[in-house]
Amino acid sequence: MKRVATMAAAVCATAAASAAAFAYVPPGGFLLGKVAEQRNTGGLSEFTVEGVANLAGPSGEISGEAQVHVNTSCCIEISVLAGKKEIALKIGDGKKAHASPELKGLADALAGFERGLLLMFPGRGAAGDLVSAVRSLGVETETTSLARFFGRIAIVIGAPARDRTSPQIWIDKDSYQALRLMLPRKGAGKSEMLDIRLTDYQHSPMPTKLPRVVEIALGQTILFKLEADKVYAGAPAAE
Repeated sequence: MKRVATMAAAVCATAAASAAAFAYVPPGGFLLGKVAEQRNTGGLSEFTVEGVANLAGPSGEISGEAQVHVNTSCCIEISVLAGKKEIALKIGDGKKAHASPELKGLADALAGFERGLLLMFPGRGAAGDLVSAVRSLGVETETTSLARFFGRIAIVIGAPARDRTSPQIWIDKDSYQALRLMLPRKGAGKSEMLDIRLTDYQHSPMPTKLPRVVEIALGQTILFKLEADKVYAGAPAAE
């Protein structure tokens, strides 16, 4: 009897594994439509995030109080107060990036991919606009697969299972929150992956809209990490 029960359990486990392996994954266009719907509910076209940032500077790691502002013209402004020195970066809106020397590495890594960074934030347009923007980054929206990301089940748009070299965007299977964007970055005779990771939504000041932690890495180097303490709609308050 015990042997029969053991065999039955093994069969059930095998069946469950097979079902997971062949689980239906909706097409990328449908999924991006759900992402747009989730992000645009309630409206948040301009916002400011405050927290602590760590970044890879030319002479080592730098940390300090940070402020990130995303405005209605799709421009991102990052300001970090490291000791008594303020360092800044402004990218997007179709203009050349302006960056302090300490943030030049981040600006160079994002050059040409600013639109990709903006895709990860709410209030960025309708479903059709989102699909068009994702495809413009080289993501094959017809290809989808499943993966795990910090304990969450993610749908990967743009790459088959275990492919981490193709342009791809990861979204949460249940909440449709953006989790990760990976894009090949060519330069200096080699190709590295630009990896934008959005984590810890559950502890965010605005958990349905924005993550608490944003990391931007190039290859194995984390160029910028922001841990948010406060989020509010609109521009930074004038000092």
